[in-house]
Amino acid sequence: MVKRSQQRAKALRRDVACQVMDAEALAYPDGHFDVVIMHLIIAVMPDPVRGLAEAHRVLSDDGQLGVMDKFQPDDHPAGALRRGFNVVTSALATDITRQATPLLDNAGFSILHDEPVMMNGLFRALLAAKQTTPDSAH
Repeated sequence: MVKRSQQRAKALRRDVACQVMDAEALAYPDGHFDVVIMHLIIAVMPDPVRGLAEAHRVLSDDGQLGVMDKFQPDDHPAGALRRGFNVVTSALATDITRQATPLLDNAGFSILHDEPVMMNGLFRALLAAKQTTPDSAH
């Protein structure tokens, strides 16, 4: 993916730097990015709480987080069958029991837009921003 991105950037004459690193321990300073994109990563991260905390840390205060991934519906937790099936899917690559709203809320994000995009809402596209606190509003 990195090689392909570099080739595409070169063909389009874009100044793009591609790096491989741990999404749960990014080598960037606080508030470095205006936009963070997490595309099909949250469901496969060993610790999505840590990954989202890192996204929050490197995002500027007025920045935005874009997420596209598969999520369990927020209005009900995974049932026994889905949790059982998750044992297999997690071993292969992906957790199918994660819920977007609790993960993003607990990481300090407010969801601005949430849209089902594939497979009857299993895949969702979300736009989020850092939650404002009473202290940061002044």
